[in-house]
Amino acid sequence: MTILKLLEKKLLKLKKRITFVIFNHQYLGEEIMETFNLKPSKEIGIIKEAIKEAILEGEIPNEHEAAFNLMLKKGKTLGLKTKVNDAENS
Repeated sequence: MTILKLLEKKLLKLKKRITFVIFNHQYLGEEIMETFNLKPSKEIGIIKEAIKEAILEGEIPNEHEAAFNLMLKKGKTLGLKTKVNDAENS
């Protein structure tokens, strides 16, 4: 494979990652708020940024399930509880 073909392939992957982040950024915030029963807050921004960076760095695939799992993990590190956890503790 030529260097040019290799670069084209890498650029295409990066474009797909960036497109996902751009188009799903607002939806992601809404899903975070719903999952953790939050109003707009800095925690939402922290989680969104962590997901965006993980996708752009290739740490997680450009898929909803991977982003959702990272959201749950990051939320836990921030001390957030999901609605399910809150219901179980009631």
